[in-house]
Amino acid sequence: LALMDLDGFKAVNDQHGHGVGDEALCQIARRLARIEAPDSAFVARVGGDELAVLLRLHETDAASAQKRAAAFLAAIREPVRASALMLDLYACAGLATYPENGRDFETLLRRADLALYRAKATGPDRLALFTDELERAFGEQALLQTRLGKALDLGQLE
Repeated sequence: LALMDLDGFKAVNDQHGHGVGDEALCQIARRLARIEAPDSAFVARVGGDELAVLLRLHETDAASAQKRAAAFLAAIREPVRASALMLDLYACAGLATYPENGRDFETLLRRADLALYRAKATGPDRLALFTDELERAFGEQALLQTRLGKALDLGQLE
């Protein structure tokens, strides 16, 4: 499962309207679907500027999945014509693989989202693969945020 977030896409909607943004997203989704055989990939809009590609790979190693996800990012980098405008878009991608990173869709989606968060933290046009260390790091960060929030509420910080 590759989860992609378009970098700076909010500016497209703000400057040119949601119609232009939706047209650009549809073109990008068609590009992504063409990278795979039609019966081996499913492209969906997950959120405002997030796309997910669920694909079936004959090779099950992480390197093959990363190669495919890199091809998705390259397809997004190609200029998009929407309502007579040429848009240059980029994306970050998080990748989670079955069965190594999860055996159900919800787990894969959550872990692809963690990997996407990591990719976005390293800069634009990046790709990150889910790892167990990534989940531990985000778990520790969430715990620390909870503890700090409680300490603030209780007036325990000086």
